[in-house]
Amino acid sequence: MHSNTGNEAISNFFWSQNIGPVHLISISTEFYYFPKWYGALQLDNQFRWLEADLEKANRPENRARQPWIIVGGHRPFYVNTYIDRKLQTAFEELFWRTGVDIYMAGHEHIFDLSYPVYREHVKGKSFANPAATIYIISGSAGCIANISEFSAWPPPYTAKVSGEYGFSSMTVINATTIHFQQINHEQVWSVLLVLFSKLILSLIFRRFLRWCTTCTSPKRSTAPTTESTHSYYFFLQSYFQFINCFQVWLCLMAKQSTKQHWHLQTY
Repeated sequence: MHSNTGNEAISNFFWSQNIGPVHLISISTEFYYFPKWYGALQLDNQFRWLEADLEKANRPENRARQPWIIVGGHRPFYVNTYIDRKLQTAFEELFWRTGVDIYMAGHEHIFDLSYPVYREHVKGKSFANPAATIYIISGSAGCIANISEFSAWPPPYTAKVSGEYGFSSMTVINATTIHFQQINHEQVWSVLLVLFSKLILSLIFRRFLRWCTTCTSPKRSTAPTTESTHSYYFFLQSYFQFINCFQVWLCLMAKQSTKQHWHLQTY
């Protein structure tokens, strides 16, 4: 997974790998903040490698196999309270030229989703076939430093920002669609509660169904009667209706409706 620059000792801070329809790239943003620690050579070394890697990924035969290009780094470019000028200057033009679809970062302890943006200009508010890179900050999983501050009046490039603890889920469905979800901590407990409740209710229902079958069947007959079969389907239908209603109630109680999700599609 190390980048291939001929000197693994200085290049293992960045790498790329093909995973299904995704060309995944990891870079080090810390080079730009701690040059005394890493050395100025790393800045040039990483950029030359990244430029060559993205150009290779954009060859027609490679982009056909891996149409999605996702880059990840620790520090974000676009935040709802500021723009990292060092990283923007270093990488944004390259991302634009090579068609990077998503840049994911952490550092800030919030969830922050941008619209497709280039040079601070929003290139449309639709995630279907976006015209520029989408920037995501997923840094709210929990930290003793607490949630980062964010503005109640975000800039135009911010699509969604949240200060609730949670985690992100990204599913690459196919070559044209990515499904992304941000799930807060309350929703995690609601999901576990629903699964546990379904298990308990399923056990109770089986016991009840066995009792009903015993009561409606003749004592000396081992074959189920028509009456017992009708009772079975009646209780089965009632059971699933109850489960659905119960799950809706749990979701409402746990504020499941606040879950953020979006589809990123290309055509």
